[in-house]
Amino acid sequence: MFKFAPLLLFLFTLMACEVSKDSSNSMQKKAQDPGNFIISGHIVEKDFVKKNGQSSGLTELYFRASVQDYFIKFCESKITKKDLEPFIDKIVTVHAEIRDGNWDICEDDPQEMQSRIGAYLVVLELK
Repeated sequence: MFKFAPLLLFLFTLMACEVSKDSSNSMQKKAQDPGNFIISGHIVEKDFVKKNGQSSGLTELYFRASVQDYFIKFCESKITKKDLEPFIDKIVTVHAEIRDGNWDICEDDPQEMQSRIGAYLVVLELK
């Protein structure tokens, strides 16, 4: 009988330590902020095309990620267009956020240009 005492003690301990499914879900890792990250990609320059399909003669910078090209909205970024111009057609690493909204409307610029909306990139830091 005493031979099985350690085995019984072990089994009772295991049953007492069983974790419920609900508490294990609370321990899962959560993403910190899926829209705020460090990423590498190409800086590309594209013509600004008006709604009528004609080129305006101006250019804009985009961040080419593996999935798509993101318009860089400089009025919300912490860097300027001049900061990125030396890196056109080069790979850079940036700390950035992807936001969704108006590309051409900035708080400090009362002039509305064109109402383009969608996902855009805000560069917080050039790495």
